[in-house]
Amino acid sequence: ASPGASGIDVGLLLTADEVVEPDEVLTLTLTLVDSNYVDVSSSKTHAVTIDNDDKIAPYFTTATSTGNEGSTTADAGIKVGWDQDIAANVPDLAITVASSCAASGCVVGEDFNFTATESVSVFTTGSDKAAPGATGETLNFKIVGDAMVEPSEDVTLTLGSTDADYVEFASTPSHTRTITNDDTLSISVADVSVLESAAANITFVWSETVAKNVPAFDIAIAMACDDLSASSTC
Repeated sequence: ASPGASGIDVGLLLTADEVVEPDEVLTLTLTLVDSNYVDVSSSKTHAVTIDNDDKIAPYFTTATSTGNEGSTTADAGIKVGWDQDIAANVPDLAITVASSCAASGCVVGEDFNFTATESVSVFTTGSDKAAPGATGETLNFKIVGDAMVEPSEDVTLTLGSTDADYVEFASTPSHTRTITNDDTLSISVADVSVLESAAANITFVWSETVAKNVPAFDIAIAMACDDLSASSTC
């Protein structure tokens, strides 16, 4: 009996994968084999759109990290990973990294190289890319060292993306970096010689800059007398 508009199943099976790739269009074309019994109508093609349902889900490989500020610009070693392979024909992909400083006083764009919202490339079209997994890829977040005495500082990084076709987040991944102060004051004082009745005007000096958010601190002074005549004590 004729199947009519209900038709018959041609037996096409789609093979599932977990590769991030663009939507794909498969075109089926009916071809005449036996003209004695079959005539192909004008509606002999059918397009099947295979919607991509795989996306990369980037995450920080660790939630926190700590490191000395140092005196030069150095990579902090913060890494981002994901568990999905990316096909070569996917367009260039980037994620955004938002940086925010805690009240401890770091300054976006000064204490590290990232701006408040930084775009970071994770894929360049043209070659397949295997998932980096928990090994991750370096984010190229760099700490800018200095010689200023200041409190240790916390900066929080969060991931985002504007490309919903290929990137998704189950939650908002974040990473907190503690930039540990490694600078201290080197205080010195010069010897002075004064008359007994005069003010000594002893001056303490240091060459390091002290940040304005360093809490107030005192210097303990221990005094010892040495009478040059050796006949009495001061």
